[in-house]
Amino acid sequence: MVKKKIKNIFFWIGVGIVILTHIYMLVAGLSSSQVAAHSVANIIAAGLIIYGRDGCEWRKIKKP
Repeated sequence: MVKKKIKNIFFWIGVGIVILTHIYMLVAGLSSSQVAAHSVANIIAAGLIIYGRDGCEWRKIKKP
């Protein structure tokens, strides 16, 4: 149960990183030096989303 909650938290942290970095990118723009940091943040976010995907409460798909 605790592992499922931790995965759920990781999922939402990953989603938050993606949303916040893209909002920042749209509002402030990115200089060429910030592109690498943005890419790394999104790769980390993708890893958190993939890891946390199985623990999400909203993902209740019935398996046959």
